[in-house]
Amino acid sequence: MILSNTVVRLLAASALALAAGAPAAADLPVSVQLGAQFPSQNNAQNAGGDAQTDFGLNYDFIRAPVVPVQVSFAFDLAQGTHGSGMFDEYGLGAAARLTTPIYAGAGISLYNVNARYAFVNAANITSTGIGESIFVGDRFLSLPGGLNFSLQATYKQLPSFAGLNPSSFGAGLRVQL
Repeated sequence: MILSNTVVRLLAASALALAAGAPAAADLPVSVQLGAQFPSQNNAQNAGGDAQTDFGLNYDFIRAPVVPVQVSFAFDLAQGTHGSGMFDEYGLGAAARLTTPIYAGAGISLYNVNARYAFVNAANITSTGIGESIFVGDRFLSLPGGLNFSLQATYKQLPSFAGLNPSSFGAGLRVQL
């Protein structure tokens, strides 16, 4: 009878530890990020506003066996409007990140950027080029089965064109499913 109460208490304590954010045994391979990006140049703000919607989708396809690193296919989308202006950014590439609760990583993608400045009678401007991203995050909740929630900060360096520098800082919620 005493042994069974001890076992029940240990199981309950283990479940509470998992629910409180103990690291998951394995990360799930798909992650989705939703947040805002903040352009660093006035022309980019004029086209898409001071804050633009940022969406990311990653699929992990390589897990390093020795160090806690994952490599993933990465898709990135940012959109914003400001008056009659608009900004669309699409990126497809690869990224690598540490899988520890506080993580850092970097990515490289082929980006397509479309913009139209607000309050200017000009045609849309478009460019395609290679961009890089650097990101850091903190996993604040891990659930059994690998479901993880993180807050992530990102800096994207994209090529300038036609007087527009689409580089930006961003912040968002990242969920691994």
